[in-house]
Amino acid sequence: MNNVAIDIISGLNLETIEGFDWTGKPTSLFCVIAGGLSKNVEVIDGALEHLSKHYRGVLYIDGIDEHHEIILAPMMVLEIKKICEKYTNVVYLHNHVIVLNGVAFVGCNGWWKDDKSEYDLQQREALDIYRVEDIAYLTNTLRNLQLHKDAKKVVVVSGSVPAEELLYKRAEDITEKVDPLLSLVADTERKVCTWIFGGSNISVDTSHDNRRFINNPCNNYQPYWPKRIEL
Repeated sequence: MNNVAIDIISGLNLETIEGFDWTGKPTSLFCVIAGGLSKNVEVIDGALEHLSKHYRGVLYIDGIDEHHEIILAPMMVLEIKKICEKYTNVVYLHNHVIVLNGVAFVGCNGWWKDDKSEYDLQQREALDIYRVEDIAYLTNTLRNLQLHKDAKKVVVVSGSVPAEELLYKRAEDITEKVDPLLSLVADTERKVCTWIFGGSNISVDTSHDNRRFINNPCNNYQPYWPKRIEL
């Protein structure tokens, strides 16, 4: 089985598509976008269309930063799904698994945020519900992939941080009872090799328990480059 090379992108947080140019930046045939593309659906559309012209395949999962109105998140998910369906080489990883050369990519938003002071009680309760649903989906999907013959390795892609420890600081407002990282209890065959995530402005490339955790945020730094890895 040949290695799969991908470019990792997260936290672009584009306000407009004007000036967004990826010419000369791709280092792989495929890219993975781990959340933080834009809050504007038109900008998301334009960015995905542009990136689809520079890669053979674009794998995208939204993060919490795409949802400026948390209560309306299910409607936003549907809008993003419609956008991705317009482009034959763009895959929306929400409730979707894709296998590339023996590597299964599993996506979830994760709905984790270290500071929720901007949200009212109703929005916080919605976040808790969304997060539990995502963790349940991720756990069940990982369990099903354990005996999947085509999936030799598994890469999890989340639009938010899988666990507080990966922030490398003490979050000020922690109310979560469970982290997305707990889904790994279903990885009994140790197929998960890498967890790509967004939702944080801290660059991360570390290993824990023989798994690699990577975040490559833009932070509005220019120039910004994708991070190439081989799986």
